[in-house]
Amino acid sequence: FQPIVDLLEQRVAGAEVLFRWHQPQRGLVSPNEFIPLAEDTGLIVDIGLWTLEASGRQLAQWRAEGRELSLSLNVSGRQIPAGLPVEVLRDALCRLGFTPAFLALEITEGVLLDDVEGALNWLTAVRSQGFSIYLDDFGTGYSSLSYLKRFPVDRLKVDRSFVRDIDKDPSDRALVEAVVAMARSLSLEVVAEGVEEAEHVRLLHAMGCRYLQGFYFSPPVPLETFNNIHDQLPEMLGKALKDTLRDSS
Repeated sequence: FQPIVDLLEQRVAGAEVLFRWHQPQRGLVSPNEFIPLAEDTGLIVDIGLWTLEASGRQLAQWRAEGRELSLSLNVSGRQIPAGLPVEVLRDALCRLGFTPAFLALEITEGVLLDDVEGALNWLTAVRSQGFSIYLDDFGTGYSSLSYLKRFPVDRLKVDRSFVRDIDKDPSDRALVEAVVAMARSLSLEVVAEGVEEAEHVRLLHAMGCRYLQGFYFSPPVPLETFNNIHDQLPEMLGKALKDTLRDSS
């Protein structure tokens, strides 16, 4: 779980669920190694179903505890539409008893490009059941604006390659600021990925970007460690936003 922080409410809003493989002989295997292989072999479909099941159980547990936390899952092009049909999502919803609004499915522009009609039908069916759709790695493709017009999405995730240098590169800062402003005009939320410095937090806060994700808050961690992030968040935000908080008090 890698926390996603809500700057407006100054709390952990939820997390992105990231699949990790700890191999007994090799140790932790990079997703860059095994995810492409899983996609080539079709095993990504089973991995996706397992992750959906585990995430749904966790959401149901949080709901029973009265905790309003969301989770987002990455969806491969191999899963759309046959590998993750809306019937499977509906079945998980009925069996596990979580709220669909708290589960988001992350897709990339490449997924949309592979099969435009199939992707559009799948997106429409998924959103009709109450699930959210995030457009991941926004800004790295060449047709992003046309996708926003044509495909129903709820949130944009600005790629870390643009966020990591916003404190040093005026072009990257201007690009991220433009994405935030454009999303606001389209009634879309934005998640800035790759937040690694306190200065990143300050700049994104000034831009009006509500949701942040990155190593400044936490790397992807097991559930027990993720639960501790709630307690550490006030100190992390206080360090990054001390001048802003002082001015507003």
